[in-house]
Amino acid sequence: MSPKSETNRILSKISVTAKTAILHPRNIELAHLVGAGPSIRARARMALAAAFLVAAPTLFIGVMRTEHVAAHAAKLNEYDDYRKQLLETRIAIKDLDLAIWAYSVEHEFETGQAVLSASEHVKRSLERLVIERPAGLDLGPRGFLEGLAMRLDGLIKRSVANRSSLAQARLNIITTQKELKPIEKRVVEIIKRERIEAHGSLSLVGRDQLLLFLVLLFALPVFVGFVPSWLVTPLSRLRQIASKIEQGSLKDIPVSGTDEVALLARSLKSYFMRKEELDQKKSSKIFELRNVLRSVINRVREPVFIIDRSSKINYTNDAAASLIGLPPHQMEGKLIFDCMYSQGIKKACENAFNGDVTDEAINVTIEVADGRAFSLSARVGVVRNRDGEIARAAIVLYRDGSPLSENGEEGPKESA
Repeated sequence: MSPKSETNRILSKISVTAKTAILHPRNIELAHLVGAGPSIRARARMALAAAFLVAAPTLFIGVMRTEHVAAHAAKLNEYDDYRKQLLETRIAIKDLDLAIWAYSVEHEFETGQAVLSASEHVKRSLERLVIERPAGLDLGPRGFLEGLAMRLDGLIKRSVANRSSLAQARLNIITTQKELKPIEKRVVEIIKRERIEAHGSLSLVGRDQLLLFLVLLFALPVFVGFVPSWLVTPLSRLRQIASKIEQGSLKDIPVSGTDEVALLARSLKSYFMRKEELDQKKSSKIFELRNVLRSVINRVREPVFIIDRSSKINYTNDAAASLIGLPPHQMEGKLIFDCMYSQGIKKACENAFNGDVTDEAINVTIEVADGRAFSLSARVGVVRNRDGEIARAAIVLYRDGSPLSENGEEGPKESA
């Protein structure tokens, strides 16, 4: 097989859209644009690009401004927490000073322990100030505050242990307070500066949001009035195609243009035309097979009933009509047990539809509507569909293991 014939064979099995895309890959977008406007994908891309170009710059600036505000807010929060720690440290130093005054008045064990506890608290507070200081804050020479805390704590412990004067400790407390004042002043200045910058950034964010709102407000009429109708034009044509299909007017499906909707319309129209032709052929074939089946079972001398799962008679023959006393066209479509009743046949049919099929004949007694009763033999077979499931059951009646009569017109003898 040549490459060209192989290509034609493959193209015959795929849709018109795919054929056009394969055979004319370079010219398809231009054909779409010239024939019926931009394709649906191109329309969506253009609308998204327009919306992006309108909103992206302002949104980008707004995001950048928001990041600046977040940075200033985080720094402001960090310095504000550090200022609270400075205040707690000053309170701890004041508590230590009061405890020293109380110990100077009464050299009792309790007042001494209070001084030691207050001194330990001051030491931990100063160490915490050094550990948790914000980045960029200058606390003086490295280890200076820790040295002050260690010297003050050691001096107080020795004075309390020796029950000596704490005047030198008071001087160290005054020195520590003087060292903390410039630190607190710098922290307050930084807090003020960061607060001003944060407010400025927030105002810029508000301005940018207002500009974005105004831009969107002016662009809204364009997007609401023009863009939706421009985008859904192919969809409106697709709705017309769906309406024609629903009405059954397949020949009136509009196929003009070369965009996706036109290609889809041509593919659908071709598909439905082929489907209609196949349905007609299938209907003719089914009608022919039904006639063949009727001709075959009418030539059988034994009564034959073909029923479905609901026990309705689909086909029967003249011998069965002679047995029941009704013409075949009156029995077909009725329940078999409305025409005759047999507990044995009913049970055999239930077993057959459940998959329990046997080739052996069973003895049954049937009663027809006019009161006659017959003792017969019956065989039940099954008919499977394309999926292998049991769809119908075929019942053939005999008398004593042989045909009921020599011809289809003679009925069986009545039992007593």
